[in-house]
Amino acid sequence: MLEKAVSNSNFDSYNRVFDRFNFGISCRALLLFNIYPFDKFLHDGKPLIEREYNDSDRLQKRDRSLRKFQAFLGMSYSFADSGKKSMKKFHGSSMIRSHLYAWAVCMVAPNSNRISSDVGRALSDLYQELRQTVKGKDALVRILFKATRLLYYELVKELVR
Repeated sequence: MLEKAVSNSNFDSYNRVFDRFNFGISCRALLLFNIYPFDKFLHDGKPLIEREYNDSDRLQKRDRSLRKFQAFLGMSYSFADSGKKSMKKFHGSSMIRSHLYAWAVCMVAPNSNRISSDVGRALSDLYQELRQTVKGKDALVRILFKATRLLYYELVKELVR
């Protein structure tokens, strides 16, 4: 039933993008549940990009639509400071974040089971570089931030005219 629902013609453009990432059925269903319709991330039909000056008086772009998209996918965090130590605290759906993490472990991390698209090769190559310097699961979390950013940009190319 889930495969039939995900393959609905309303989701054809989404599925074309998901094919580039080689997402499975359950991951596609969760992604669609969280990001459909994509218009909720847009402002007047376009991504909301604000320009503001940072502390160094340099003009900086802030893609608010991307940040909102990543928050819906559980890839948003804040720092919790208890006075003794500072920790990252994730916000958003932990279920989609865990499915994306499992996808990254199975599809991005192994050298032999790479995703055949350009997106997959880029993510896998970046992961292999990060493994040399970053310890623990932090390398995969960085890959997830990169993957959600790439997913957002691919969906913008596909859906925004």
